[in-house]
Amino acid sequence: MITVRRNALAVLAAAIVGCAERAPTGLDPAARDVASDSYTATVWDSAHVSKMALTVDNTLPLYVPPENIIAPGLWIWDSWPVRTRGGEIAKLNGQYIMVALTAPDSVEPSKRTPLSKLRYFLSGDGTSWKLGGLLFGDSQPEGRAQWAGSAMYDEANGNMYAFYTAISGTPVPELEGTERTIQKLALGVARLTAVTDSGLTFGRWQHDIIAEPEGRYYELPENADTIGVVYAFRDPFFYRDPSNGQEYVLFTGNAAGLDTSSGLNRSFNSVVGIVEAQTTSLKQWTILPPLFTGFGVNRQMERPHIINTNGLYYVFWLSHSFTFSDGFTGYEGLYGYAGTSLFGQKEPLNESSLVVANPPVVAAQSYSFVALPAGEGAAKVISFLNIVGDVPYVTFAPAVGLSLNGLDTRITSANAGPSFLRWDVDTRSTTVLHSVPGPRR
Repeated sequence: MITVRRNALAVLAAAIVGCAERAPTGLDPAARDVASDSYTATVWDSAHVSKMALTVDNTLPLYVPPENIIAPGLWIWDSWPVRTRGGEIAKLNGQYIMVALTAPDSVEPSKRTPLSKLRYFLSGDGTSWKLGGLLFGDSQPEGRAQWAGSAMYDEANGNMYAFYTAISGTPVPELEGTERTIQKLALGVARLTAVTDSGLTFGRWQHDIIAEPEGRYYELPENADTIGVVYAFRDPFFYRDPSNGQEYVLFTGNAAGLDTSSGLNRSFNSVVGIVEAQTTSLKQWTILPPLFTGFGVNRQMERPHIINTNGLYYVFWLSHSFTFSDGFTGYEGLYGYAGTSLFGQKEPLNESSLVVANPPVVAAQSYSFVALPAGEGAAKVISFLNIVGDVPYVTFAPAVGLSLNGLDTRITSANAGPSFLRWDVDTRSTTVLHSVPGPRR
């Protein structure tokens, strides 16, 4: 019998029910949530973004590249832990499980995405990880490649639910890794029959598409510039609202029919999308309007996810520096807003929305940041180590601690490795770039 050890996250307990004629604003704790067909998207506001600046509270330390490669022969980038249905990090038969995008490191890092496959990694202590294998084994997942998502283990039925992005379309290898993509949200379900320190055993995987762009709320690929990975209908993040138990998937999207009469460039039409589960089996979903819009600010709001703590809903996403609109100084970093309900209006963290950014001397040091619950008022942020000193690593990066105090956040500390469980190195004393080993191959 696989057992689950729950972590210490204290989730929001008070039910927020009812309906409002319009979305509430601010952080009024008495604000009532709105029905899923009557809310107004929160705007990633240009006035907030214009306030972004690097500070000691949001700038990452200079990482020490690893001496040992966790999985020789593989690039490893976007990653996420297996979690329980309630969002806690699962520990199954003494093992934490991390899922990640992987590709052979025989190709240049910029050309890895067309070859992406999901593999899983195991750790007994949440610090030292080892490669398990292909998550889907010899089954046939949706798409010619699989991109980022999330994973949930349901203790009640013993099933693993692996949400991922199914990629189809014709690759364009001469475009240095960019490609024409059709992106859809997919779900693989299988019974998890055994967990050991050497691997996982599953029953038969069943794969299905659960959502695709419909042209009303979310842009169709034929109406967008689909060359490159900027066009988006990807990154499904499974989430159960603790106020009422309703289940959703958040995702990275682009808006359909952006009104350009105000002078906005229609290429900067990023949104955080959402679909709602209609059954507990997670087989039927309804597409809802976006939760957030970044019109005129950014081309993408990648890997959106939520933490509930302090009585608030913290919604995070990440973005590259080069996807910001002209006039904004952006960073490879993590961004976020918070509010008192899922569908209500939210306010920017740190007044600007910037939560975590790479240090300027190594601006591409890490990426694909995900904030994980780490107890009341705290999170830990994982990412992948990208490029340091012109050397590509593309493997797990150190985790960092993050305090969440209302609308204020602060990087508190950093690990020497990608740990879920602890951090013990004060980032404020980390001021010099350590020597960088040679290239991986």
